[in-house]
Amino acid sequence: MNAASTDSIDTPNNGSASPTASADVNALVKSLAAKHTARSAFVQALATHLQRAFGVGLVAIDGADWNQPIMLVADETLGQSVHRNSIRQSLKLATVTPVACDLALIDPLVASGSQDPSPSETQAVRAYRVELAPSPDAVAVLLIHPVGDRPSPAQQLQTLRKLGLYVEPASQAISDFKRSECIVNDSAAAPVHVERGIPTRNHLLHLHQSLQVNATAYRIANESRRLIGCDRSTVLVIRGNKFRVRAVSGVAVIDRRSNAIRSIEKLVNRAVVMARPLRLPGEELLPPQIQSPLDEYLDECGVATAMMLPLFESTVDGAFDEAESLQADSLKRDSKMIGVVLAESFSGVPNQDVTQPMTMIAAESSVALSNAIEHESIFGVSLWKSLGRIKQVTKLSWLLFATAVATMMLIASMVIQVDHRIVATGSVSPLRRQQVFAPQDGVVKTLHVTDGQAVKAGQTLLELDNAELERTAENLTGQIQTTLQRLASIKAVRLSDGRQENQSSRMAVEQQQYENELANLEAQQGVLRIQQEGLVLKSPLNGTVVGWQLEQRLASRPVSRGNLLLSVVDESGPWELNLCVPDRDAGAMLDAIQYDSSLPITFAVATQPQRCYAAVLRRVASVARVDDTNRPVIDIDADVAPYPDGSHETDLFDPTDVRIGADVTARVYCGRRSLLASWFSDAIDFVDRNVVFYFR
Repeated sequence: MNAASTDSIDTPNNGSASPTASADVNALVKSLAAKHTARSAFVQALATHLQRAFGVGLVAIDGADWNQPIMLVADETLGQSVHRNSIRQSLKLATVTPVACDLALIDPLVASGSQDPSPSETQAVRAYRVELAPSPDAVAVLLIHPVGDRPSPAQQLQTLRKLGLYVEPASQAISDFKRSECIVNDSAAAPVHVERGIPTRNHLLHLHQSLQVNATAYRIANESRRLIGCDRSTVLVIRGNKFRVRAVSGVAVIDRRSNAIRSIEKLVNRAVVMARPLRLPGEELLPPQIQSPLDEYLDECGVATAMMLPLFESTVDGAFDEAESLQADSLKRDSKMIGVVLAESFSGVPNQDVTQPMTMIAAESSVALSNAIEHESIFGVSLWKSLGRIKQVTKLSWLLFATAVATMMLIASMVIQVDHRIVATGSVSPLRRQQVFAPQDGVVKTLHVTDGQAVKAGQTLLELDNAELERTAENLTGQIQTTLQRLASIKAVRLSDGRQENQSSRMAVEQQQYENELANLEAQQGVLRIQQEGLVLKSPLNGTVVGWQLEQRLASRPVSRGNLLLSVVDESGPWELNLCVPDRDAGAMLDAIQYDSSLPITFAVATQPQRCYAAVLRRVASVARVDDTNRPVIDIDADVAPYPDGSHETDLFDPTDVRIGADVTARVYCGRRSLLASWFSDAIDFVDRNVVFYFR
């Protein structure tokens, strides 16, 4: 577009919103409109005037008359440097209120051909955007300063005020032009003449470009905002039995935790019971369950009014028929409601009733959204698409490829060697431990320790009371006293004078008998004393008392000889594993023992599954046994390594972090095998036992 072909009319330079300046701008715009008969020519002339009046280097215009934005370039350097996508995006965000913004410049390396065109992250120019006419025949203008010319904040504010004076007269002038050009759709069909303000097939076909719900919702949001002429459009799609926000015009990412989104969803989920278009707030009286979330929505979003357009599930197959859509009432159906378009206005006077563009957009959006939801509801749709792409390759090629891959994987599994391990289960406990049993029948008289108490060797653990031993001791004491008295009497008689010789000999024999009886009684008393001392049970070693609920189980309770009372373990000493290996898996371990009797073991404790410790095999049972699950197993013992084995797989064993007798799962290293023999050892053993065995 040539700047010299348009008349130049100067505007006031004070930038204030005085009545005089506003009147001058009105007269200027009317004069430009009177000189042109076509709206597009008027807009171009107005853009030329704005370039001269504001002294900018480039003016970009976007409107319904052009498929792409057109630019009036006064600064060739600026025209080559500014990024085209930045211009398009800024024009789409234009509103009736002038806004200052930054536009990205193309990276300088693009000129040399070393990079693809992309916006620079560090270079930008200042620009002003404004919407001169509302939708559906919207006209947006973007004024861009030359590169390096960045006005001060005060100058930018003055420019915005000055630019705002052109909005109302330009909008009025554009609305006076009746659009008479023919609009041809993208499919090169016959031109369709429509009245100004009504969407055409060219606009609505964009809604069907994708079969993804999110992409379709974003197209509906952005196209409905532009075609209806609202400030913001929000699309909600049903999910389960609730409507969720899927797209907001001009917003790339939706924060579902924001108060605005939550208030929109709450309002729509309450208002959809009306199942018809609803103007909020309107003149009709709403029930409290809708009025309450409506008040919250208006407070959170700052919306003046909103029009809620329901989208019903489409029941008609086929392409969009513009004539039928004008006659059908697509906003009133008996089918299932699948979505809602919320057309929001932040200022101005919105439409009081549902307009024809709203009806057409709702009808076509229902079809597009129904198709997208139906497509995504297909089970495994991504998998079927992948299979469809694979189907394009010939069957023979695919079969050869699959056979080659399977053969390579089989050969690799037979050649690659890996560590073979078998799994064993059991418990971990200290190696030094002593169990304390009841030496005699009796009653626990005194309990001196508790569970988990540290004790020293020889420290008293508990005392037993045996009534029979007490009675026996008392009887022996009485017999000893009686025997001593008799022995003393005989000795006294023998020492007295006047006794005959035969009587003296008889008394000597009696004395010897009593002395023998006394020695026997004292020997019995010594044995009884040892038995009584054995009723005081002492710790056999330094360690910790292990016994659950000792006070409840033993205090003042009778016990029998041989009953296990408690245990004393040395937690600071070495620990061991008591494991059992399934008999069917022990073959690999027994073969490995022939070459190395101390096989390495790694194990994990049930209470600490995230940590792994090291151990060394010490002993393997010579016979198998049947465990509690009637499964033949082989018992093995292993010494827990106090330090890691040097690899990054094991941790330092800390006895304070492990419970005595805790369950463990261990892996016993059994040498190296091929990947196939290691991973599929169970299957190979099953075939050997049940198939190959009968043909040997």
